[in-house]
Amino acid sequence: MMIPTFLDLRTGKTAKGCEASHYWWTEGNGSCDCSRAIAFDLHAEDLGLKEGVCFGCRRFIAIDVEGDLRSYDYEGNDPQPNTKEQVLAAMNSEYANILERRG
Repeated sequence: MMIPTFLDLRTGKTAKGCEASHYWWTEGNGSCDCSRAIAFDLHAEDLGLKEGVCFGCRRFIAIDVEGDLRSYDYEGNDPQPNTKEQVLAAMNSEYANILERRG
């Protein structure tokens, strides 16, 4: 399990996310702003959305990560080592357009 630190691109504030798996943060529910907003104590209505509508990947990027950075296959076997840079790149892969515009 790993714990990411996020940057809110709108406010400049940072916050730690909850402990969850590599998969959850890179491909699962934690890979979009809907779940990342919770680290900032924000919810769908705070983002101007109705509950159940995905906000997408626009506002909360991962800037650090700690803990177990290994990824596993879907059965939870075959752990693959990852560097911090690889994990951050995977966590922010859907944010590439936003990051390029800020560049």
